[in-house]
Amino acid sequence: MPSKTSSFNRGIWKQNVRNVGWIGLVYFLCLTFALPLQLLMVYSNKERAYYYEAKGLFNVMGEFQILLVFVLPVLLAVFLFRYMQVKLSTDYIHSLPIRREALYHQQALLGSLLLVVPVILTGVILWLLHGALDLSDLYSKSEIGHWMMVTCLWNLFVFFAGVFVAVFTGMSVLQGALTYILLFLPAGLIILTFMNAKYFLFGFSVDYYLNQQVERLIPFVRAFEMTRHPLTGTEWAVYGLLIVIFYTLSLIVYKKRHIEAATQAIAFRPLQPVFQYGVTFCTMLVGGLYFGETQNDFGWILFGFAAASLIGYFVAGMILQKTWRVFGQWKGYVFFALTMLVAGILLQMDITGYEKKQPELADVKRVYFGESLYPLTDAYKKQREAELSDSKQVYITEEEEYYFEDRKNIEHIYELHEQIIKERPERVHPRDTRSVAIGYELKSGKRIVRYYNIPFESYKPLYKPIVESNEFKENRYSILRESKKNDVIDKITIQPDGPTGKRAVITDPEKIKEFTSIIKTELKSETSEQIFDDSSSWAYIEFLYSNNRQMNVSWKKSYKKVEEWLKQNKLLEQARVIPEDLAYAVVIKNEEGKDRYEYIRSDEIEKKFKDREDGLRIKDKKQLEQVLLAAKQQELGTYVIAFYFIGNPYPEFQVFDEKSAPDFVKQHFAQ
Repeated sequence: MPSKTSSFNRGIWKQNVRNVGWIGLVYFLCLTFALPLQLLMVYSNKERAYYYEAKGLFNVMGEFQILLVFVLPVLLAVFLFRYMQVKLSTDYIHSLPIRREALYHQQALLGSLLLVVPVILTGVILWLLHGALDLSDLYSKSEIGHWMMVTCLWNLFVFFAGVFVAVFTGMSVLQGALTYILLFLPAGLIILTFMNAKYFLFGFSVDYYLNQQVERLIPFVRAFEMTRHPLTGTEWAVYGLLIVIFYTLSLIVYKKRHIEAATQAIAFRPLQPVFQYGVTFCTMLVGGLYFGETQNDFGWILFGFAAASLIGYFVAGMILQKTWRVFGQWKGYVFFALTMLVAGILLQMDITGYEKKQPELADVKRVYFGESLYPLTDAYKKQREAELSDSKQVYITEEEEYYFEDRKNIEHIYELHEQIIKERPERVHPRDTRSVAIGYELKSGKRIVRYYNIPFESYKPLYKPIVESNEFKENRYSILRESKKNDVIDKITIQPDGPTGKRAVITDPEKIKEFTSIIKTELKSETSEQIFDDSSSWAYIEFLYSNNRQMNVSWKKSYKKVEEWLKQNKLLEQARVIPEDLAYAVVIKNEEGKDRYEYIRSDEIEKKFKDREDGLRIKDKKQLEQVLLAAKQQELGTYVIAFYFIGNPYPEFQVFDEKSAPDFVKQHFAQ
């Protein structure tokens, strides 16, 4: 008899059912509304059932289901263990003849039942509906079992995370807040650390690491992905193991917790500095990130670190001591600030060798080289998988096409990287920079990635042998890889770059073959100057294949062979903007240094541009052809030109520099 009394207390059980049983009832009613009722509504509405496509039970009011999973278990953990957070109740409960471990098991069991039983009852209802109403087109019986298991897993994981937090704090409000912080903490810390690391480590690519499915570490985000990406076996094991860890550690800590910890922010005194410095560190990272992204200045970044960490340190102190009179306790902050200062200096000194690290050239198997590291990430792979499964287009660009395997190209890329490391170029205006993304794939299978923004002009000579190689051009222009495939081009459409409403279409197989061959010749013979100058084009060429795949190529003004072929085949007038498409053009000298987008964005400038006294109005067809050839779609130029198309009241703004400006324009503004 004494054994039964010490291992289970019926009175506490009944009292808990009265206090928190409503959560289980509410959960059951919400699940009934979210699933059986919704499916009945779909079934009863024949028209709705016709276009409804079930993709698993999590797709039925999925957002509402996930909201329940991440709200009700936390509330349940708060209410069930609230007796630990109030002095009177904790004194009373712990004076009863029941062991702490037995009380803990009893509370945990009741909480688990209140979360699992509603799921089981809902599953039974779904099973009965499936058998009685023939809902096989909406969901299968196997989906019911899967839905029940996954929902129970999420419920227990969130609930025991809340229980784990409960034994470490003496305040119910803080328990709820810290539970959500715990769920977001791993991914949040990784994101904040990576986002701030880019300010200290030259060549560090934050986007590369953050696109490696870091979001999967956030349970809330991962839960929303279940309709498209079910939990893997590894994830099942990890979440199951975390439930066991939370349950076991909570019991161990609970047995050592003092009754006096009630109403204390952190129940264990040795953990109070951990909480305070943890809050200080996280707020410091947030402050540095905010000023780093908004001001892009290292001085402001340091200010953000200092100001935010000060706020975090004293706010955490107020929470711990439950008073605002904590500003005299500044010695701990000085210790923290000195520690962070030393860490920052060591990072700037590159004690890890990260910034100067390059693999041995002989160990490199191949190199990724481009302007973004996104194609190397898990997020890119997921996107490609989705395109392959959802798109009707059968062609997906292979990952290998972004790599360089020719040894000469690998050496040239290596030399470029070596020079960037040596010079550590200073930041310049974004319009003068170019992104450089390098990913070494070693023979051992390891990968080394770096990302830079460099002043492009000074590095052009190092780019030249890379971009003029056949390997680079095949990577850049997928049409040059068509010899590897058997796809047939059915139609070529050339759309002029301008509001002309016209286009040239080629459907004759022989002409398609001729034109495609000329395009390939132009692309293969491009110089580095042509490749770098992607701001000047006549039109966009669309290749439509027999399998409905499309591919686009820009027709640059430097492609003279393309122009000659179109002229011979009497397609030139439809393929590009010609002087006959224009009413007139107006040129001004850009003495104010405005970029062309300022003219595009301003309605007032557009209206007044044609009437400017300092403008050169051009109507002569030969002169219009000259400015059409000179005009570029880049931001800045010595001259700004507005093309007024026939039938279009709004001009098209472009620019050209002093070097490419027609002589008659230079002469006019030289007067």
